[in-house]
Amino acid sequence: MKNRAFDCGATARIAGIKKEECAMKLSVKVLLAATLCLFATGAWALTVDDITYMTEDYPPLNMTGEDGTPTGLAVDVLVEIIHRMGGTKTAKDIQVLPWARSYNEVQKTPNTCLFSMTVTEERLPMFKWVGPVHVLSFDAVALKSKGLKAASAADLVDLRAGVIRDDQGDNLAKEAGIKNIDRVPSNDQNIKKLNEGRIDIWIYSISSALTLVISNVSPSPVSSQKASTKGIPSLRNR
Repeated sequence: MKNRAFDCGATARIAGIKKEECAMKLSVKVLLAATLCLFATGAWALTVDDITYMTEDYPPLNMTGEDGTPTGLAVDVLVEIIHRMGGTKTAKDIQVLPWARSYNEVQKTPNTCLFSMTVTEERLPMFKWVGPVHVLSFDAVALKSKGLKAASAADLVDLRAGVIRDDQGDNLAKEAGIKNIDRVPSNDQNIKKLNEGRIDIWIYSISSALTLVISNVSPSPVSSQKASTKGIPSLRNR
């Protein structure tokens, strides 16, 4: 049954396009997600320190810090939750893994937690959820030099889209009917392919995309322009 404490609807729309800019605006809730498969016998009970915590490089929510320790808003929230529940684990106990690997692991391994994860109707019954932590917007990001324009989702279906495998951007690209989806484990690859012209658009959280672009040496300007979505069809239903 749907948890009424969360607004779990995900609305996805193509944003208006200005000259030489292309953007797809997808407003979603991002929550900490945990599968807590509790196998309690006798007096034994699961504690927060018995859980294996996994995340990915998804700035500014969660990422690897300069010293190799996971950091970010969601990391801080999780560590505070652990401490308030009497746990002793810290950010150093969190594993930073490729998304597809950790997403597969959290579905099959008891007592594991993966964060941050976009909550969708499909994922809702699969996990126990803690959150929300933050609200993010997913966009289709293109090089200004491409001069791409889109009036509806139909204008994107023949473009080459770069996504993280099994990420929400991957799901949204499929739902939009995009035919050529290039799935990779790392966004460094998406940025490289975008600049080399091997993909036309990169579908990802716009705040994370901008953070990643700034942290990479990018020879070409990358931009996403948000505008009115009035009169533009939805890519997914609530």
